Amino acid sequence: MDEKIKKEIIKSLIDTKQITAWQELSIENETVAVDEESVVSEDIGISSDGTKYIKSLVSQYLSEKGYPFTQENVDMAAKMFEVNGNSFVKQNNNGYVTKTILDELGKDEIDSYIWVKILEQLVELNKKHSVKAKMEYHVEKLLDKRNGGTSMESFTNILNRYAAEGWRLKQVYTNERGYNSRPTVVGVNINDTIDETIIVFERPVSIS
Repeated sequence: MDEKIKKEIIKSLIDTKQITAWQELSIENETVAVDEESVVSEDIGISSDGTKYIKSLVSQYLSEKGYPFTQENVDMAAKMFEVNGNSFVKQNNNGYVTKTILDELGKDEIDSYIWVKILEQLVELNKKHSVKAKMEYHVEKLLDKRNGGTSMESFTNILNRYAAEGWRLKQVYTNERGYNSRPTVVGVNINDTIDETIIVFERPVSIS
């Protein structure tokens, strides 16, 4: 999985509180070599717990940070500039970083975890949208003209009027009403079949 996409997904999981996140101080230990000739014995101190440290570096650190020169602060700084033979361990403070349970997992485990979370969300979306919407219906009736034909203009007007209100055509069927006898120019009566067209519309009911 692309690292950029992975970071965006993890951020989304954190924002939606699907992953617990916390802020943690990031400290990086750095081993620094000591030039024995440049460090005189007077510059080596011993803290309350017996830690050997370089006094000049501890003093510089406390001054830069604005910390008072109390024994507690000296002991704390001593661990950052502890002398171990010909080197000392310096602790670099990288500030607070966001930590999650994923930081304890390997790359493959993180990828698997993310895919599981994606599948869980897809299942929830499917459940949400698979619920059948409640529908409402309306029936309109259109009578044939006297000659037995259907008025397409009237039919079109009905469709447009209902469509503008969010209805959609569900079903159309005809119901025979009878016959209409009419004379012709040659004096012969013709019986036209008169039907009524039943038009069924439907639309989802808004549920608040």
